[in-house]
Amino acid sequence: MTLRDWHGNPRAALIQAVVLVAVIAMVDWRVDLNLAFGFLYLFPMLLVGTALPRWQVVLAALFCTLLSDLFDPFRFTLGTALPEDILVFTSLAGTGLFAFENLAGARLVREPPTRLQPSRITVADRAADTAPVRSPDR
Repeated sequence: MTLRDWHGNPRAALIQAVVLVAVIAMVDWRVDLNLAFGFLYLFPMLLVGTALPRWQVVLAALFCTLLSDLFDPFRFTLGTALPEDILVFTSLAGTGLFAFENLAGARLVREPPTRLQPSRITVADRAADTAPVRSPDR
């Protein structure tokens, strides 16, 4: 399934995002390297942002942040884990919300423009707009 296939199909995008999250979580859980794979959750968040409303995008970012923290190979210490979690959450939520707003803007551009009503401005109205303004002290 390509980008063209899920464009406009939120269900397919959501299915792909769930599969990607599961694969990333599995790789992060099973690979024993001193490397955090949390940055890979950005890709499913792009898909989630095109399929879900804003509040659900934020919940998905929170879920991915929890997965990232759960499978992080480094020891948990509040002094380092909390700032890292805040950074991961804001980047995931920002990516998802960017995709949401980008799609909303694309939909707005694709909508046909509304019919404009013909102007009812008369010659007298135009003359009044261009007439010189006198100050009250003269």
